[in-house]
Amino acid sequence: VIAYLTVQGGQESLALALFAVAGASDMVDGWVARTFNQKTVFGAALDPVADKFMMTTLTLTLAHVGMLPASLAALIVGRDAALMAGAFYLRYDSMEPPKTLRRYFDVTRGSAQIHPTLISKANTVLQVALLGACFAAPVFGWAGEAWLAALQCTVAATTVASGISYVTTKGTVRYLKHTGGGGR
Repeated sequence: VIAYLTVQGGQESLALALFAVAGASDMVDGWVARTFNQKTVFGAALDPVADKFMMTTLTLTLAHVGMLPASLAALIVGRDAALMAGAFYLRYDSMEPPKTLRRYFDVTRGSAQIHPTLISKANTVLQVALLGACFAAPVFGWAGEAWLAALQCTVAATTVASGISYVTTKGTVRYLKHTGGGGR
């Protein structure tokens, strides 16, 4: 809905409000799961995928309508695609035989954990802030502001740094049942 409103134009305030509601509901959902021990394997697997789907959709939407530089959107989405490809490989590499599609997509069979790095967490916060600022820019007249360009540059830098950190930081990947993966 947020992407649709953004592409259609003229609904910037509503798109901003829905973005804020989506972010707040995600935070509340996570807080409830942690505070009241409502964590599930399915939820733990699905929540980050849903978050990444929303972030990717909104990043591409903002680039499409010219509210975010296409080069920055390509960098963000490219990093995420590379990380997902790496996660798919790690999942396959860490599975016990027989390696079947059914077992591969069974979220109850954990085989490896990927721990986000500090720079990756910072990058996520900055990306959310940037998307929020992009949605808010037409509402509050922020388009073309120097601080918005600085935030874009900061997000670009932390996106590159976080991608590199996943490859170079020891302990980022932990195999739960080591069966053939090298692990770090």
